[in-house]
Amino acid sequence: MAATGARRAVASAAGDRPPAPRRRRLSVAVIISILLHVVLFAVLILNIDFRAKPILAPEQPIVEATVIDTAAIEAEKKRQRDAEVERLRQAREAERKRAEAEQRRAEAQAERERAEQQKVEEQRQAEVRRVAEEKRQAEEKKLAEERRLAEEKKKADEKRLAEEKKKAEEQRLAEEKRLAEEKRKAEEARKAEEARRAQQQDQADQRDIAEHAARIRAKVEALFSLSGQPPGLRCTIYIKLMPGGDVVETRIVQSSGNAVFDRQALIAVAKAVPLPVPSEPRVFRKMQEINIEFQPN
Repeated sequence: MAATGARRAVASAAGDRPPAPRRRRLSVAVIISILLHVVLFAVLILNIDFRAKPILAPEQPIVEATVIDTAAIEAEKKRQRDAEVERLRQAREAERKRAEAEQRRAEAQAERERAEQQKVEEQRQAEVRRVAEEKRQAEEKKLAEERRLAEEKKKADEKRLAEEKKKAEEQRLAEEKRLAEEKRKAEEARKAEEARRAQQQDQADQRDIAEHAARIRAKVEALFSLSGQPPGLRCTIYIKLMPGGDVVETRIVQSSGNAVFDRQALIAVAKAVPLPVPSEPRVFRKMQEINIEFQPN
């Protein structure tokens, strides 16, 4: 009977299992509790005194007394079994409630731990974001500083290049000015030299022209007849010459006041052809048209 009660208790316990999620956590504790109650129930059954005590009931058959005692014992046993079953049920219910309370505490603890972990994670992510933001700001600051330095370097380079360009331009202008000045001086020196040489040449030409003019005057005067002419007369004769000494044109440009004297002077020029002229074409061109002051002795 004890084994039967134990099997029923186990069967009842198996029928009152908690849901699957909680069964895994409570199965070991529930089984141990059931086994302890079964053992206690068996001990109680074994300690019951089954020896029949004599009941003094006058005039009752022994068979009827035995039946009455057996029924009472069975009823007591059933009551005890029912009481034990109820106690076990109450114990299981208390254990279940305790387990549920424990489960709720565990879940609350887990929830608190999850909340704490979430808070820690949020703090970690906030710290990560803060570090990332600081890093981004530092990089932006670094980039801004690099851009500023690059801009300053660019401006400095542009300023340096502008100064170098300006200096090079000033040097170029100074060099051009120097070369221009040297060229001007050289040109002035060349012109001065040319002028000096031209002057020297002109002086030489003028001497040559004067010499030829004197020879022309001497030749003309040698062919002039002074007979019948009053003394002291003179005139200026324009003569246009040809190469070789031929005369193209003659005329009186300043009269002596004596027509006969002037006419005789022109005749003397015609008799003197060819007149002595320079062989140098340059000198000849200078004296191709010449005025001779005619004043015979």
